[in-house]
Amino acid sequence: MTKTEIKVNAKELVRSYKEILVHVSKSSFRPILATLNHVVENNKLTLVATDTHSLGKLTLDCENNNDVEFAVPRKAIQAVAKLKNKELVDKEIILEFSDNKIDYIVNGKEFISSMTEGNYPSVERILPVVNEDRNITFNIRELKEFIKHIKETGYHRKNWNNKTIQSNIKFIKGQFVFSYEYEDEEGSVYYKKENINCDVTEGFTDDYDINLNIYELEKHVNKFLVGNKTITLAFVEKEFMNSQNVRPIQVTYNGLDNYVGVLAPMRAFR
Repeated sequence: MTKTEIKVNAKELVRSYKEILVHVSKSSFRPILATLNHVVENNKLTLVATDTHSLGKLTLDCENNNDVEFAVPRKAIQAVAKLKNKELVDKEIILEFSDNKIDYIVNGKEFISSMTEGNYPSVERILPVVNEDRNITFNIRELKEFIKHIKETGYHRKNWNNKTIQSNIKFIKGQFVFSYEYEDEEGSVYYKKENINCDVTEGFTDDYDINLNIYELEKHVNKFLVGNKTITLAFVEKEFMNSQNVRPIQVTYNGLDNYVGVLAPMRAFR
């Protein structure tokens, strides 16, 4: 097999691995999803990860001698992501791909990992076609604090494999209202309603509601992205906006033009 050599800015690659790692599946049920997919084409490196509930896609500039696609296991991505900026003496990380293995070369050290067999699923077909006039933009720090608050007070459903908090969001008279279940001191469960400041585009003219798992939303507000000022959720056309139709939501950040995320709503259960 012809050896493929890829050169990428070291700090950008390490930062990108940190930002997108949250979307790599931790489950071994579908081994290919427990990897970070790399698509190298025309001097661009596109990183894609999804656990079926959320998705991240990030593109970097690179130098390459061959176009190639390969999937790197989660553990290898974690090892590279642990590199500190002060350790990155070299400006570039060299990735050498051949014989179903990847070799990271940086600072005179090598990280070698085998590849995961199988083809990574095509994500282009699940990226939502959104209406640019149906966007909600939040201050990312305020949203992060709001999620923290809901996690601290929300009722954790125990009939799921992972404890979850379902947050129902309603657009009512120009404001977004989060309603979520919480448990009082006597053990009774009620719905609690709170709102959060946000900017809404003109496309939202009617009231509607949609259901989210607050932990999946939190993945898009992780600590590696708090330096950005705002996060924008973009929705599909109005006819798809209801609690029983789980069309994906597009997630973008100001100041991070090479990244796009996807958040899957939940079907309502009560």
